[in-house]
Amino acid sequence: MGNEGTGLARLTQEQCDFLVSLPQAGNIASLNVAQAATACMYEWMRQARVQAQN
Repeated sequence: MGNEGTGLARLTQEQCDFLVSLPQAGNIASLNVAQAATACMYEWMRQARVQAQN
């Protein structure tokens, strides 16, 4: 969850195990932290349910 204008600093990115980006339609290039976290947690839980069913 980086800076709205510049994202995560390069040094911070290098310390991450993985990076995630959320594709968006239109001219909006960013979400606020609460919106981004909600979208990530929703997808994480969705994938967990799919794996549990298999």
